[in-house]
Amino acid sequence: GITGTNITEETAPMYKLPVGALVLEIVEGGPAEKAGLQVGDVITQFNGQTVMDMDSLVKQVNEAKIGSTADMYVIRDGNTGVELKIKIEDKNS
Repeated sequence: GITGTNITEETAPMYKLPVGALVLEIVEGGPAEKAGLQVGDVITQFNGQTVMDMDSLVKQVNEAKIGSTADMYVIRDGNTGVELKIKIEDKNS
């Protein structure tokens, strides 16, 4: 439900953001939008696991059971921590 990019240890200080997956776009009506995720959020944790980049986020989402609810921790506006709950949906439906 999102398009994103990596915030790595090398680029984090330049952007003044934490390491994680930066949300660039959100699919309208998708699970990310329903959960309250916003463009500009940096996803740093998914289901208690650290998110280091988009690849690790995609892997963690793919390992989650369809229909389950996952906890997500994001940094919003560069410094505010926000906890969200997201329902895992089948990306093919």
